[in-house]
Amino acid sequence: MKMLSTFADRDPSSGIRMVTAPDAAAPPVVQPGQGAAWNAGAPPNGGTGGTGDTPPPPAPVVDPNQAARENAAKDLGYATFDDFMKDVTAKPSQSTQDFYTTAYNAAGLPDLLSKIGAKKDALNSALGTVNDNPWYDEAFRRGEASRLQTLANGDIANLQADYNARLANVHDLVTRETADQAANDKVNATKLNYLHQAVQDSLANQKAADTVAVATQKADAAPPKTISSPTTSNVYQYNPTTKQFEQVQKAVPKPVAPAKPKSPTPPPTDKTVATFTKALANRTTLNKAGTREQFIRQLQAQFPGIVPDDIAAAVYKAYPDHYDGK
Repeated sequence: MKMLSTFADRDPSSGIRMVTAPDAAAPPVVQPGQGAAWNAGAPPNGGTGGTGDTPPPPAPVVDPNQAARENAAKDLGYATFDDFMKDVTAKPSQSTQDFYTTAYNAAGLPDLLSKIGAKKDALNSALGTVNDNPWYDEAFRRGEASRLQTLANGDIANLQADYNARLANVHDLVTRETADQAANDKVNATKLNYLHQAVQDSLANQKAADTVAVATQKADAAPPKTISSPTTSNVYQYNPTTKQFEQVQKAVPKPVAPAKPKSPTPPPTDKTVATFTKALANRTTLNKAGTREQFIRQLQAQFPGIVPDDIAAAVYKAYPDHYDGK
């Protein structure tokens, strides 16, 4: 499992580290090269502008979401966004049915079935020989048939018990692997949701920054309606009729207000850590029957904001030995 690359400070009471997603970088601005100079009539690269000059190639089209996606994928520990998608959307190499068939054969169950069938066929053949022999009287025939059945049924019962035990192991293996795959699917869904939200936040931040930049440029271009003296803080306005600056506001000294003590703000991670601690203590709600590793994966899927290694360490610390999820 890939780990997030950026962590916040540890929670002072529990030692749990929260995962933080750094702000995604703004999409790169593609410069048009020398297109502006060409349109203005200036020849590119100092050329003469004659008929032999050729215009510059068009600027490449850049997806504004690509940079945000790449940064969000790197926050999750992947080299590129394509690597992230290959990992979370990869299908299992084997279907559940194929995996069951492979485990069934590996456990030697087909061979046991053949042996059980051969024992039953041999018993039927021996009973037919006894019953068809005209030289046996009825008492001997019954005694010999009972003896053959006792011997054969003992061997058949042993083979059947071995078959049932191996079959139960196959069922347990397939059940565990199916549950693990479901947990992995849930973790992948969490990663996809995180990446989608990170991209949306990055685009929203970039849009807000662009809006502020445009407003600032307009404000800088417009002449100021009033000016304030840096020494007296008096406010003046230019009168185009009299061609004089007229005072429109006189500075009034403001009393210095006493500083108010700031109330401590609880860290935003307290609520998440408290919820995680409660889920850790009440494991039967999440993990009614299963292994300790399955419990760890369930907690990691439910709390993507906590470092996965810290979740595993907390589970092993809370349940060091004799883990029982029932």
